[in-house]
Amino acid sequence: MIIDIVTMALFVFIVLLFARVAVNLLLIFSRNWKPKGVALVVVEGVLSATDPPVKAVRAILPEINLGGVRLDLSVLILMILATVAINILSATR
Repeated sequence: MIIDIVTMALFVFIVLLFARVAVNLLLIFSRNWKPKGVALVVVEGVLSATDPPVKAVRAILPEINLGGVRLDLSVLILMILATVAINILSATR
C-alpha cells in the first residue's frame, strides 16, 4: 500500500517535471507571455512544486558551459532518478 502511494507520488512528480519543461520552453520562446488567471495558478503550482528539488540538484551539479550555451541537466537528472526509484519500488512488490 505504501509502495503504491510512493510510486504514484513519484509519477506525479515526473508529470510536474514535464510540465516545468513545457512552461520553461513557453517562457523562452514567448517572452511577452504573462500567465493570467488559471494559467497563473497552474504555472505557479508547477514551479513551486519542482523548484526545491531542481535547486538542490543545481547546487550539486551546476550548469554546463558549451561555448555560448549553458546546459542545465537538473530536470533530466531528477526525471531519471524518479524513474529509477519507480522501477526499484515496482520490483520490490
